[in-house]
Amino acid sequence: MEYLFYFLCVILLLNYCYFIVPYYSFTLIGITRKISKSNIGIVLSFQAIGGSLSTILSGKFMNQFDRIKFCTFSIINMAISNSVLGLCDIISDNTLFIVASSISRVYSGMIYGMIKTFVFSQIL
Repeated sequence: MEYLFYFLCVILLLNYCYFIVPYYSFTLIGITRKISKSNIGIVLSFQAIGGSLSTILSGKFMNQFDRIKFCTFSIINMAISNSVLGLCDIISDNTLFIVASSISRVYSGMIYGMIKTFVFSQIL
């Protein structure tokens, strides 16, 4: 039981680091590309939309998931979604950059919502 508690604490730490870091980097990238601040805010808000959708679904199907496989799946997908957001910087067209970044933020919000639902259901 103690192992599970430390495992969940590490997952929460990684999750919050994952949640905060893209805000600074994406804002700097957007400002250097001369993208308006409102568009940057809209793109960053897509994470909340994805998170709210996946929280409902993952809470509904929580009993059907294996805990370790679910955590492993979520951590791998967190790394993938952050990598995709970083790779969006390669795109030179600003419109395509905003669309690709929005898709990446929705995906990362879905993963964030899933792992947050899982961790808090295990703690409670």
